[in-house]
Amino acid sequence: MAEMKTKVNEASVEDFLSKVENEQKRKDSFEIVKIMQQVTKEEPKMWGPAIIGFGSYHYKYESGREGDMPQIAFSPRKQNITLYTQGGHKLRFFKGGKAQFVTVGIIYWGRRQLCQPTSEETW
Repeated sequence: MAEMKTKVNEASVEDFLSKVENEQKRKDSFEIVKIMQQVTKEEPKMWGPAIIGFGSYHYKYESGREGDMPQIAFSPRKQNITLYTQGGHKLRFFKGGKAQFVTVGIIYWGRRQLCQPTSEETW
């Protein structure tokens, strides 16, 4: 069985994000780190060469394949910022001036705004 490439490592999240070429995407990425830290109460870690993850969980399939993945993660890809969750999580977005909740596994974030919860809201 092939070894997983997406494993937690000691690379610097700040160094990685500082190299994001697009200035707005770089700013958004640093803001996502703050939001995810607030929500998860976990420190960001690099998973593989380009994914920033928070927390971790262990999975095992019936086939015997198993591994560890972050609870929630994102990656500032060239075209979009990609958000990863275990699935079944709700994130609130603004689209067309209206808030909407989306249950997600993976989101490709282009022109949507992710909103962090206020102190009265829970995720």
